[in-house]
Amino acid sequence: MPRDPIVTLKSSDGVILKADAEITQVSSTIRQHLETSSSEGKDAATENRSPILVEVASSPLKSIIAWCEEKWDAEAFKNMDHRLVLQVIIAAKYLDIEPLLLICCQTVAGMFQYQSSSSFVVKSPDQIRKTFGIVDDLTDDEKSQIELETAWIGAGYCNHSNCCDCVDCRHGFPVLELPDNIISTIFMQMTIVTRLLGRVNRRLFEIESQCRFHLKEVAICDNYFRCSESLNARQIELKKRDIMGILQKLAKNHTVNKLTVKVRDATTDHLSGLIPYIKAVPSRMLEMDISSYIQQHGSWKLNFNDDSLEEWVQNREFINLSGVATDISDSGLFHLFAEMSSSRIAFRRLGINTDSQVVGKLLRLVGISFAHDTWTSTREDVKIYSSPTAKYFVIGPNMLITVVKDGDLSIERQNEYGSLPDNSYFGNSRSIQSIISEFPSLPVILNPS
Repeated sequence: MPRDPIVTLKSSDGVILKADAEITQVSSTIRQHLETSSSEGKDAATENRSPILVEVASSPLKSIIAWCEEKWDAEAFKNMDHRLVLQVIIAAKYLDIEPLLLICCQTVAGMFQYQSSSSFVVKSPDQIRKTFGIVDDLTDDEKSQIELETAWIGAGYCNHSNCCDCVDCRHGFPVLELPDNIISTIFMQMTIVTRLLGRVNRRLFEIESQCRFHLKEVAICDNYFRCSESLNARQIELKKRDIMGILQKLAKNHTVNKLTVKVRDATTDHLSGLIPYIKAVPSRMLEMDISSYIQQHGSWKLNFNDDSLEEWVQNREFINLSGVATDISDSGLFHLFAEMSSSRIAFRRLGINTDSQVVGKLLRLVGISFAHDTWTSTREDVKIYSSPTAKYFVIGPNMLITVVKDGDLSIERQNEYGSLPDNSYFGNSRSIQSIISEFPSLPVILNPS
């Protein structure tokens, strides 16, 4: 039963309903009605006062009031009549009840899958059309694009013989009666596999293409694809020819927190052809490893010029290419060092594999030289530390250059909280001070000239 105080509502079909006052906390639309009435000197719509007129029919409004009082989960909506679920979704959007809208959209997103006793399996495009009563009106070009972008999914469809006899399929949820912005929210509740296979007609195809999706982590290899999302994590077998298709799709309307690409078996042309697509995927962290390829097929280098280096680091915080031999200029590295040191860019760590000549020239541009077994510097803020496998150059309060004997070079910037980037050469969130305390320092002679 509702608790005092209560709010009186009048539905669009004239039915008077009473709701717990908590509805004003979850619905900004109803709360604004009350605030407007109060500011105009009218009675608020509490008990025995004028009802608030809402443009929602009584049937979905009753369900919304019940949800506010009992806080149903998605399971409750699975057993609800589909037409009523549709009305509740539209009403929740109008009343601006975000938690209820998300629960209902999750319910509809779940209809794109078959649920067994222990797992979810994605339905095939034909099964999805049957579930929602959708006609296939995709153009040949759209079908070709979908085929390219979903080739990596392979046999990931539901093959359950009774799948399309489930409750969802028998009743046919009218998803296309929903407005575009709500369908976008439904797409947001899906995993990447469900989402890409769910583009089963032109309207759904176009709505999905206009959305922007965020993935926590994507790992792409010659023989697998692993995607960790807030909704689930899955690993799928990936064939070599399929890598380009998924990279193209990620670049179009996804952002990725961490993208890892490992190439073990590829031709040189194929490897070179992947690079523009890898670079194009918006990702906060990028890690690439072709060490196994190099061991099997010989030398291959990723060529950088100064302009392309800026393209790689733009809108990223971390790049690790230590498993990739690079052809990069010392001037480009120094320009990046200067930009990082001054915090003019968000980028905070570069890990690459390069030759000793480039490293030596970079250090000289920074102001550090080594000759006759002696380290000298034109800067007063340089300290050098050593371990059996690496040298550590601390420049100023926030910059660290690490040179490893096997050719790996990292340039890192400590943030204002005193931490190096996650996944740095030294592990997560360590400070420069904590690192250098583990190693002996080397004498540095100040040579301002």
